[in-house]
Amino acid sequence: MKAIKLVVALAMFTSYSQAQVSVNVSIGARPAPAPVVYTEARYYYLPEIESYYDIPNRQYVYIDNGVWVRRASLPVVYSRYNVYSRPRVVVENYYGNAPYTYYKGHKAKYYKGNKYKKDHKHHDHDRGHHSGRGHDRD
Repeated sequence: MKAIKLVVALAMFTSYSQAQVSVNVSIGARPAPAPVVYTEARYYYLPEIESYYDIPNRQYVYIDNGVWVRRASLPVVYSRYNVYSRPRVVVENYYGNAPYTYYKGHKAKYYKGNKYKKDHKHHDHDRGHHSGRGHDRD
């Protein structure tokens, strides 16, 4: 009988010791902020109208009389154009203010009427390599 009481007492002591919690609070300087990581693209290239769309600023970037301009809307000739229902190419790894720096490459690679491969969201990706390679055409 003493052996049973000893086993029960040992079991209770063991389970009690496992239930103890230790809290350690360290108050010091804040850690450095994490670096900025861009998770979304800033521009779409619109091959049908050979223009760009600045996503966060909601502006079209296109040539007007030989000069690149930024406007909230397209010229009248494209007034019915909807950037979200038409083919577009995500310009990745470029966050500057002049996406047209790579216009010649984008125009050659994603020409009007081309049936290039698209992802499940129905737009192609330009990975920012700007070397004319990386996307197969059907």
